Amino acid sequence: METTVVCTICNTSYALEPKVCSKCEYPFSASEKDKSTFVGQLFRKKLIIEETKDKIKRAQKILWVIGGINVLYFLVLLSLNPTLNVNVLDLLLGLVFIGFGFYASKKPFRAISISLTLLLSLYFFSALAIR
Repeated sequence: METTVVCTICNTSYALEPKVCSKCEYPFSASEKDKSTFVGQLFRKKLIIEETKDKIKRAQKILWVIGGINVLYFLVLLSLNPTLNVNVLDLLLGLVFIGFGFYASKKPFRAISISLTLLLSLYFFSALAIR
């Protein structure tokens, strides 16, 4: 009668018990303390990944809000006075921030750092223009 060994972490089946799972690296031949340490580290890594995903989602929402405010500001100014030479830069910046919000799911560091630099530059040049 042939028995199979199943990894308790990833459910990979093996005909013979390996020293380490080839998929998740669970240490079959280690002591119970080492197995517990491995499982604890695995859950800690998963928790870090989930926290990072939540932070990226919050950053996306912030970028969408900043973009939405700029687009809304443009639309309000345009509706109040259609003949007014409305600053199209607000519309473009709003669309750029909304785009960076979507881009943050693919390259979060790049999207957030570029949009933050853009926002700080906008504030800086606006302050210079007021003088």
